This record gives sequence, C-alpha cells and structure tokens, in this order.
Amino acid sequence: MHMRNIRLAYLFPCLLLSSCAMDPIVPREPGTYEVFGKKYKVMETSMGYREIGIASWYGQKFHGNLTANGEIYDMHGISAAHKTLPLPTFVKVTNLENGKSMILRVNDRGPFYEDRIIDLSWEAAKQLKFEQQGTTSVVVEALDEMNYPQRITKKDNGSYY
Repeated sequence: MHMRNIRLAYLFPCLLLSSCAMDPIVPREPGTYEVFGKKYKVMETSMGYREIGIASWYGQKFHGNLTANGEIYDMHGISAAHKTLPLPTFVKVTNLENGKSMILRVNDRGPFYEDRIIDLSWEAAKQLKFEQQGTTSVVVEALDEMNYPQRITKKDNGSYY
C-alpha cells in the first residue's frame, strides 16, 4: 500500500504537468494570418485596388465585438471587412444592382467565404439597399491617387514664398 501511494504521488505531478502543456507557437510570416486553416497575406498597399464580386453584411452576431484593428464593431455604424486590404483603407463600394455607392473604412477582416470579397456593416448594407437579400454584386475601389487622381491635393512645400 505504501509503494502504491508513492507511485500515485509521483504520477500526479506528471499528469498535472502534461495536462498544462501548451501547443507550440508556430511562427508566421509578417503580414499574414490564418482563419479556418486558410492563410491570408495582407497587401502592402491598397494602391490601384479595384475588384468586382459579391458583398455581404454582418450584424448582430458580431455587434460589440472587437474588430481586427481593435475597434468595437457597431452594426449601426458604417464600416467594412476585407480579407487582405491594409487596415485601415477607405474604399468606395458600388452596388451594381441599383447603382448606389458609398465610402467606407475597412477596419476588420472577412468575409471568410470563398465567393465574397467584402463584408459591410448592417447599416452600410441598408444604405446600399441590400440588407434584405443579404448579398449583392459590387465593385470595390480603394480611394487612392491611382483610382481617384482628382482627390489628391498639391503638396505643401512648407514655404509662403
């Protein structure tokens, strides 16, 4: 009986330590992340980004949670999620089914469905008139000097003369 107690006394700490073992941290390439086993590489710049595809919206399930850039997601606000655009990026999203468009700030990651290119907040989907159907065809354009050269102002050279 005494020998059995010694064995149990030895076995207990071993079991305790093995149950606390953590998975090793796997180093990853900077600017990448993984979701559902798929790896994504964040673009270095949004310069010239323009894509046509399917938009969806996300709402109540994520409302109040942190976004990828650390803000609190507000489904009643105007924001968007994109898989690879740098955070933040301002984009113009045009609903190709009705011609309505708006400017949004990308502050989150997603949508993690192969057939979708951007997720909009519920309010943005409402303003673009597709909140009832859930998805729509869109064109997404980064607001940069390549896509919108007229938005660029002359740089100040720091002199009044």
